[in-house]
Amino acid sequence: MKIAVVNQKGGSGKSTTAVLLAKAFADAGKTVCLVDCDPQGGASTLFESERKPGLFDALTGGCEVSEALHNSGAFENVRLLPADFRLDQVFTSADPFALERITEDIEAGAIVFDTPPTLQGLTRAAIMASDRILIPCEMSETAFAPTQYTVEQVRKLKKNPEVLISGYKAPGSLKGTPKDLSQRYTDAFKDCFSGTIPRSLTAAKLATSKGKWTKATRETIEQPLLSLYGGNQ
Repeated sequence: MKIAVVNQKGGSGKSTTAVLLAKAFADAGKTVCLVDCDPQGGASTLFESERKPGLFDALTGGCEVSEALHNSGAFENVRLLPADFRLDQVFTSADPFALERITEDIEAGAIVFDTPPTLQGLTRAAIMASDRILIPCEMSETAFAPTQYTVEQVRKLKKNPEVLISGYKAPGSLKGTPKDLSQRYTDAFKDCFSGTIPRSLTAAKLATSKGKWTKATRETIEQPLLSLYGGNQ
C-alpha cells in the first residue's frame, strides 16, 4: 500500500499525519518506508534518519535507491528516503512518475509520502504513485479554500481524495459562526470525508522521535488510523 499525505496549505498537519501513520503501521508490526518529499525534511528529523544520500540523490541519479534508504534511529520497522535542503532544486519540477519508478522495488508493508505545500512536482508524483490520498486540514476559514483546491486537483489526476479534518464538529451541535463554518466543510467534503485527525498535545508529542505509544494512545490514535488505512490487514 502506498499513501500520499497532501494539502496545498502549509501547516495543515501533513508531516504530523504522515509520521503518526508510519509509526502506527510500524507499531502494528508492518515494515514501513517513509518518503520525505519536503525540502524542510521535518519527517526525516523526527525519525532521526541520516540525510545523505537521500531522495534528492535517488531522483537525480546520484545513487541507487537502495543506497538512499536509511533505518530510523528512533523506531524499528521504519526506513526512510530522507529529504534535505537540496530537494528545493527539484521538488516543484520533478517528473510526475518519478516516485512511482523509484519506489517500485522497495519492499515494505506500507509506503507513506510526506509532501510539501504544493500540488506540483513531487506532490503530484506522490499522488500518481499512491493507492490512497489523504488530505489533512483544520476546520478554519484559512484552510477551506486550499483544501477544496487540493481535492479538485487530486480528482483531476483520477484519484480519490480522503479528507481528514482536525477539530471537526457536526453543524447540528454548533451555533453562530462555528456552525456556518462547519456547514461549509460538511457540504464541500461530504463525499470525501474520511474522518478526523487528533488535535492535541498528546498527538503532537507522539509525532516526535521521543513519543512512545501507550495503552491510551493506541486506543485513541493508533487504532483509528489502522482501522481507516489497513494497518490490521
